[in-house]
Amino acid sequence: MSAAGGAFEVLRHDVGIDEPPAGPFDLVHARLVLVHVPQRSTALAAMVAALRPGGWLVLEDADPALQPPICPDEYGPAQQLANRLRRGFRTLLAQRGAELAFGRTLPRLLRQAGLVDYRGGRVLSGHLPGLRGAGDRDGSPGSGPVGRR
Repeated sequence: MSAAGGAFEVLRHDVGIDEPPAGPFDLVHARLVLVHVPQRSTALAAMVAALRPGGWLVLEDADPALQPPICPDEYGPAQQLANRLRRGFRTLLAQRGAELAFGRTLPRLLRQAGLVDYRGGRVLSGHLPGLRGAGDRDGSPGSGPVGRR
């Protein structure tokens, strides 16, 4: 494949099973992955290690534990059913090894991994010192953290 600035190569990789591919890479991206991977700490460390200096790690992950009920006012059977389905889905994810509160830990884990120029953090509510990004200030929903090595 080629981009406006030159050629690039796209690789697919199962971070929960496969050995990391030989790097370093300019960009490592994972969307809705780490929340489901039992070895998520190892996978995140491998992603960070695969970055070249100045490379970007883009992580988009969910935090289902922060999602409100579908129907805050359970005034009837349909609303009760909707909330029961949401609770059942969360239970199923947890039983299969998903860490439902993982999304909110990403800012800390990225800082601990030594990534700089942090942007995003839209899983956050409020401001964390040392982090920059719109989500750090307003807690707005969005894609998730981005860090640069």
